[in-house]
Order: sequence, then C-alpha cells, then structure tokens
Amino acid sequence: MRVLPALLLLLIASVHYGPDLLAFSYPNPDAARKVLYYIARSFEGAIQYAVIALMVWWGRPKEASRSKDAAPITTALLVVVVCAWGAIEHLQAGVCRLSIGIANKTPAGSALTGLCDHLTALPMYALGLGMVAFLAAVIAAQSLGGT
Repeated sequence: MRVLPALLLLLIASVHYGPDLLAFSYPNPDAARKVLYYIARSFEGAIQYAVIALMVWWGRPKEASRSKDAAPITTALLVVVVCAWGAIEHLQAGVCRLSIGIANKTPAGSALTGLCDHLTALPMYALGLGMVAFLAAVIAAQSLGGT
C-alpha cells in the first residue's frame, strides 16, 4: 500500500500527458491524441475500479466472516462485483476502440448500440444494460434488509 500513491500518480500522469507525446508519431496527431486519450482513460478507469475493489476487499472486517452478521462481507463482495463490472465496461470501451486502430475513424453507430456491438455482432450494449438492472436489483434487495 505504500507504493499506491506513487503508482496512482504515475497512472494519472501517463493518461493525461502520454497521449500528447505518443500522438506525434501518427500522421494526424490531433486525431490520434483524442483516440489515445480515450483509450488511456478507459484503462485508467479499469485500474481505478480494481484499486477500489482491492481496498474494500482487503479492508473488510475479517471477524465478520465468523459471526452471525455477514452483512459486511456481503457489502464488500457486492462492491467488488460492481467494481469488476465497472472495470469490464471501461476495458471494453478501450479495447474495442483500440481494435479498429488509432488512425482509423469509428464506424457510424445508432442509438442504444456501441462500438463493441458493431465489432462483435453481439448485443453488448443490451447485455450491459441487463447487467446494470441485475446489479441494481441485488443492491436494492440488500438495502431493503436482505444480505
């Protein structure tokens, strides 16, 4: 944990200043900078969700696992699951954009579809909305007294 501040600072600097430096190696630096920044932000978001998940999981009360009140573990597990979904969403955006190439434009899309829908021919956007609805239901059930 002692290196976490330095690693987070490196992450922030890489994401916010790296695309400008890397973009000069492309024929259209302005367009490349925007794409590189978008991709970097997606990886940054995934890493941030992973850090939150790890801190919550490692910081959960250990003795609660042996007691009758398992709510702290359930809450920690739920935070980890939601963070994992957030990381997947962020990575999906960056990986799908990266897969078409830095110098290439994104294909035209339509409402309620995403780039990954176009690339995979799967209903990724709809699956994502379904996962959000599922997680919201689980969170609501836990908040209303379930564990």
